Amino acid sequence: MARGRFISKSISLDGKVNALSDDTARLLFTWLIAHLDCEGRMYGEATIIKGIVFPRNKISARKIAKYLNEIEKLGLILRYSVNNNSENLYLLAPNFEKHQMGLQKNKEAQSQIPPPPPELLQSCAREDPGQVEVEVEDKDKDKVQEEEEGSAPSFIAYKEKMEKAYPELDINVEWERCQIWYRDHNKEIKSPSLALGNWARKERGFQEGGKQGEQQSEITQKPRQKRRRPITYIDGSKPGAPENEESVP
Repeated sequence: MARGRFISKSISLDGKVNALSDDTARLLFTWLIAHLDCEGRMYGEATIIKGIVFPRNKISARKIAKYLNEIEKLGLILRYSVNNNSENLYLLAPNFEKHQMGLQKNKEAQSQIPPPPPELLQSCAREDPGQVEVEVEDKDKDKVQEEEEGSAPSFIAYKEKMEKAYPELDINVEWERCQIWYRDHNKEIKSPSLALGNWARKERGFQEGGKQGEQQSEITQKPRQKRRRPITYIDGSKPGAPENEESVP
């Protein structure tokens, strides 16, 4: 198996990834990619994934199982068993090969994980991920319900709405900057729509304030014309003044 896998920077803007309930769920999915075999498969039990993906993290296997259910319901992974053997649970990333640029299966060991049943892949292709219901903790249900009942039924639709409301901003870039700020300040994005909306309003204010500041700066920094004090010689005459002619007796 390869030492790692390719992760595209587009993952930061992916609607499904950003729809996950918190950064731990996003971290689990991101780190999980590095441990997939050449077919995008691995064992799917929460206890095994904890030992492989989070060996030094104190997160419980029960919590990981909850996150795996959430990731699966968004269509980012599939979990399955073969021949009705529930003792062995496997995992597959449906879009694995799409994002693995330069994947060379012939230079890797063959997958030891059996493939999923064909009907499972077909049902996954027909399923609309936008209609998947995600389990969330009780403290986040009010905010999720508020977003679902609003004019934007999903975060992707909300971003499209923001692009129209803020044409001067690149909403995808601003969302990426917003996530970086939250991550750098160890803060959790509980409501992506609310976080992006506040960020865009502040960014517009900063830009408008910057323009006003530049205009004010241009006014205050106009060069003043210095007033030159007239020069007077010791005898009281001034430069350029005609000399007094002596009268002829």
